Amino acid sequence: LLDSERQWFKSAHGIGAKETHRDSAFCAHAILGTEPLIVTNALTDPRTCDNALVLEAPYIRFYAGVPLQTADGFALGTLCVIDTKPRQISDQQINDLQSLALQVTSQLELRRLNRSLTSSQAQLKEVHDRLHQIAAQVPGVVYQFELRADGTSCFPFASEGIREIYRVSPEDVRHDAAKIFNILHPDDYSAVVESIQRSANDLT
Repeated sequence: LLDSERQWFKSAHGIGAKETHRDSAFCAHAILGTEPLIVTNALTDPRTCDNALVLEAPYIRFYAGVPLQTADGFALGTLCVIDTKPRQISDQQINDLQSLALQVTSQLELRRLNRSLTSSQAQLKEVHDRLHQIAAQVPGVVYQFELRADGTSCFPFASEGIREIYRVSPEDVRHDAAKIFNILHPDDYSAVVESIQRSANDLT
């Protein structure tokens, strides 16, 4: 992977170094395009013949790198293979390297998405908890009412004040509002139902 100053190895096999300066990184050239960068002999290739990693340890001679690009085209780095001897690479090996690069990019994208979702969930929980605290301090009942297409209804959210007024818990009416409507006095039923439904319609 690369940033503005360095190349570092997120995952590697057979390489002792953990990072190099970007100026000497083969990957800095590879991420500039979308096609694989193949250097069969770095000592004779004009793009790399004066590179410090070629003239000095580890004396790189062969390099094959495929850009790791996100779905929106951002270049993260490369998946590459290197050797201290000149080599040729077949079309099939290049295809295999490209397939592996796609898998790597997919995994990186999934991890980034997972971190983003985890962060969003934590923020939502914080907001949820804060709203619960506020609702608990409001006199009466703070509620969310849902009227379904089939005529049934529920209170996905109701503050703890519902216990004092209707003698039911928020959990009792989370999926079915009938437990409230069934205990209403006949003289109050129409007015209460109309009021709840009107407030729900006003918010749509």
